[in-house]
Amino acid sequence: MYKFLKKLSIISIGLILLGTITFAEDTRILKFGDNLEFGSVKVGDSVTRDLILYNEGNATLNISKLRFHQRIQAVYAGDWSGAIEPGESQHISITFTPNEVKIYNGLLYVNSDRTNSGNYSRVLKGEGTPLDDTNCTKILTFGSHLKFGQVNIGETVTREITLYNKGTCPLTIEKFRFHDKIKDVFSGDFSGVIEVNGSKTATITFKPTENNRYSGLVYIQSDRTNGGEYSRALIGEGIDNNNLPVIALIGNYEVNITKDSAYSDAGATAIDDEDGDITSDINTTSNVDTSVIGTYEVRYNVKDSAGNIATEVVRTVRVIENTLPTSISGVITNFTTGTKLSNATVSVNGQETTTNAQGEYNLTNMAVSNRIVVSVSKDGYATNSEIASLSNTNQTVQDFNIALLPIAFTYELVDPTQEATIEVPNSPARLQLSANSLVQEDGSLPIGSIRILITPIDPTQDIDIMAGDMLTRNGANQLVPIESYGAVNIEMFDADNNPINLREGESATLRIPIFSRGGSIPNSIPLYYFDTTSGLWIEDGQATRNGDYYEGTVTRFTIWNADYLFDNVTINGCVEDTDGNLISNASIRLEGVNYNGQTYAYSNLNGQFDIIAKRDGNAILVAQKGVNTSSSKTITPSSDITLNECLVFGNSVQTQGLVAKLTWGSDPRDLDTHVVQEGGYHIYYSNKGDLNSPIYLAALDVDDTSSFGPEVFTAVAFPA
Repeated sequence: MYKFLKKLSIISIGLILLGTITFAEDTRILKFGDNLEFGSVKVGDSVTRDLILYNEGNATLNISKLRFHQRIQAVYAGDWSGAIEPGESQHISITFTPNEVKIYNGLLYVNSDRTNSGNYSRVLKGEGTPLDDTNCTKILTFGSHLKFGQVNIGETVTREITLYNKGTCPLTIEKFRFHDKIKDVFSGDFSGVIEVNGSKTATITFKPTENNRYSGLVYIQSDRTNGGEYSRALIGEGIDNNNLPVIALIGNYEVNITKDSAYSDAGATAIDDEDGDITSDINTTSNVDTSVIGTYEVRYNVKDSAGNIATEVVRTVRVIENTLPTSISGVITNFTTGTKLSNATVSVNGQETTTNAQGEYNLTNMAVSNRIVVSVSKDGYATNSEIASLSNTNQTVQDFNIALLPIAFTYELVDPTQEATIEVPNSPARLQLSANSLVQEDGSLPIGSIRILITPIDPTQDIDIMAGDMLTRNGANQLVPIESYGAVNIEMFDADNNPINLREGESATLRIPIFSRGGSIPNSIPLYYFDTTSGLWIEDGQATRNGDYYEGTVTRFTIWNADYLFDNVTINGCVEDTDGNLISNASIRLEGVNYNGQTYAYSNLNGQFDIIAKRDGNAILVAQKGVNTSSSKTITPSSDITLNECLVFGNSVQTQGLVAKLTWGSDPRDLDTHVVQEGGYHIYYSNKGDLNSPIYLAALDVDDTSSFGPEVFTAVAFPA
């Protein structure tokens, strides 16, 4: 045997020597030294620092030029062009010569033929100080943003803005400048000197010319030395006398009420720009009959003294059977570690609760609905939402467990008025923001630094970590499933934890890492964002593939998903226990094996169901009722099919079994599931067990050997 192995080794070496040698592609990897700090320099003096460039690639790196951001190019100087050989570096002198008493911070860009992505710039920081070395400062601060409210077209409203000098030397205000998009409707000016610790008040006038909402910046030009804010947001709305009155509903647009109970409508309010409050003039019609189960409408209409009729508002009222109190309960965990999370906030339609020390929550007395969005948030974790279902026959949902991903990267944006590029370490994920693109909920510019939370989502690890149930509406307004190639969760907050979002009309550029279970990856793909109200994914834009990421523009900060509507077929099946009793109202779940998607359905009174699957996609099908889970089936349907056998629970759905699912990444290709019990009980890939055998009462339903998983073990019960 030894001689045979020895010969085999020699043959193997010979095969290796005869193989093809493949050379790596040329790489030109540009790396930098640290940002350059020049400190405080007297006006007119010069200080020089060295910028170090490194080539960590295997081919010659060519530097074409250095470029300074336009706001600092007058005071920073330095240039170099040439080649840097692999493993070598180049020192370049950068000179700072301030011409005013102020702070000069900005970017130096290095243009080259580098092949690596990531930053290609460095921050330069310096401050010009007075010649007399008195450390004189001129610090300009403001009052609040100015809100003018609704103003009739052609009329004027004024607001005052107060300017403060918090420095140690007199501050000179030169003039006001209004952004181009608002300069025709906002006006005002001021010039003069503000003494130390003094203030001056200026008047801003708003005179709208159109029926439109106006929002923009006024810039105060001065000889300030601080690098802080120098603009304020101006917000106003122009209206005309022919505006329609507006009806606002009190309470929810959809209401559920039990049969034979008294219905008391919450009503509505109405406001007119000329007549004021005309709530008493609202005409309300209702056909609600609580003695008969059904769907009804309450309609609200009103007109003002000029005869302008408001848009009708309708409330939907559903009369349902008397039911027992409803509840949804479960455990909130850390997706990465499985740790149970305390003090997480769980909410449904404004009703909130907090998890206890064991991560448990319980929400009660909710209206029945087949789509209940359960949202979870906790400091340090990306928010997540899942879809529950409550009905007259299924009033309690237990073990509705939700996992949260830890925040991948937190970035502090010190100046929200400036453009920014945020890159997530060890990930292609990246977010690019334009200057002055961020707003608070009321539409005003944010004040102070912004906390940006970015978390890439890998659906190949577990599709359950994706928010919702992977459904969207198609052109025919039908609910249809989508397949994910990766997602990114973006959240932003100011210092007071108030949410920050994109200004209307603005967009940001987002890179989403690609995660695939194999097969072809599309070069372009639709973008979807998660709507926390409906629990659906909403299509909004396109993204283009570039290597290992998709890049596209987004219009809000939420969860963004790179998805496709897949070609689907219908799977018909049934659910029963081992005695052949059909099981109604069981939740049916189908999860992709070679694609990132899932769909849901419920069994009817006869234990039958139909569920959508991806055509020619490999998927696992399983049923659940309460804490019990059925056996699973693996299918690869090319057309509509009816399963030959039902999904099987234990002898009774009151007998709790177990389903264990093992998933992993692309490497290694194979992991194995082993279930061992005393007395020789051992289920694994060579002995998969049998659900109907009294020896096992369990089986390894799915054994995967091609990366990702899953491997699925099902036990309807365990031997005594």
